[in-house]
Amino acid sequence: MRTLATAFATALFLAASAPAVERVAPDDARTKIQALVAEALAGRDALASQVDVVIETIDLLNERILELTNRRIEIEEGMPQSIGDVQRERLLATAPAIGVSLVTLDAYVQAAENIRELYPSCVVRWEMLAGIARVESAHARFGGARVAADGQVVDNVILGPLLDGSLAGTAIIEDTDGGRLDGNDEYDAAVGPFQFIPSTWAGYALDATGDGFADPHNLYDAALSAAGYLCASSNLADDDQIARSLWSYNRSLVYLANVTGFARDYITSLALPEAAYD
Repeated sequence: MRTLATAFATALFLAASAPAVERVAPDDARTKIQALVAEALAGRDALASQVDVVIETIDLLNERILELTNRRIEIEEGMPQSIGDVQRERLLATAPAIGVSLVTLDAYVQAAENIRELYPSCVVRWEMLAGIARVESAHARFGGARVAADGQVVDNVILGPLLDGSLAGTAIIEDTDGGRLDGNDEYDAAVGPFQFIPSTWAGYALDATGDGFADPHNLYDAALSAAGYLCASSNLADDDQIARSLWSYNRSLVYLANVTGFARDYITSLALPEAAYD
């Protein structure tokens, strides 16, 4: 009996000490649920608003990217496509003082400087080479020809009269190159901007461009070869020696006067720095 009484007492104690269960009225529960739903909807609307802002920003960025892309295309279309194109445009620009392209002037200047490697004591001046080329081929522009950025004469092959005796005052020179340079296998004709006869070219041709081929139709090769031809006659140290070398180039007093006259005009119009030699 004592044990049963003790167990009953313990049960009463535990029931008395257990926490009371909160009872929520149905109306209060509905209110809390509605509040939670309203809070969730408000959060959703705020997030949707932020998404709209992000989408609008992306659209604006895409529009700006398109504008910049179109602008870049416009700029690129108005510019040379490469550094090489820029260099070519500069070389083909005209030196106003003497009315030739920069590549043409460069060919004369380089020839005058580089011939010193073969003829150290010979003083070839660029303006003298320019005077010769002016008389011989109008600076490689005879007959619609022009000088490309690499010095190659293009658009027309510059040839002198066929040396078959049909033109008064010209020699008869039968073919010496099989027509390789002048296109005629019966008689020779002077070729290129410095008007070399093929047989003369064979003896004085120099490769200025380093491509392994001396070409009378390349202004760099032709100018250097002309400088070598002049130096073979004299060292051009004074007017008499210059006249002697020019006489060997073309035995005409009129020719001599024209070349030296043009040379004086060029050096007067465009004074370039002298090259330094050891």
